[in-house]
Amino acid sequence: MELKQPTFSDRAYKPLSERDIRRIHEASMRVFETVGVKVCLPRALEIFKAAGADVDDNSMTVKASEGWILERLSAAPERVVLCGRDEKYDLDLSGFNVYMGTGGTALNVLDLNTGERRPSSLRDLEHAARLTDALTNIDFFVLSCYPNEIVK
Repeated sequence: MELKQPTFSDRAYKPLSERDIRRIHEASMRVFETVGVKVCLPRALEIFKAAGADVDDNSMTVKASEGWILERLSAAPERVVLCGRDEKYDLDLSGFNVYMGTGGTALNVLDLNTGERRPSSLRDLEHAARLTDALTNIDFFVLSCYPNEIVK
């Protein structure tokens, strides 16, 4: 099965060349086939095994050939949509759509009042969410800091 190469010729954002994409793909396929990936959930190991991947239960490692991986990818749905509270905020993950969002889950923040580093809090998370909601160029919010109050 031939890998359908994405082309970015009609997109403004082109962080990688076609050659770079091919090299990353080939290297990742070698890693999956020769090194494998560690899968820590027993149920996930069972699913991989049932699908025909090479599973080592002792090391919890899954190995798979490029053909096996591409066959599974061809069975994936062509369109996935992450639904927003309002349909106008839906994120359509098909094609070459690009969305910008937050992330990081920092354990500490720089306090804007004192200039000091301190553990992040629920209040910091609230402020980050409100700021993100107001920014029209940010499409989704993922925890940018982890509220230390719930780490017990």
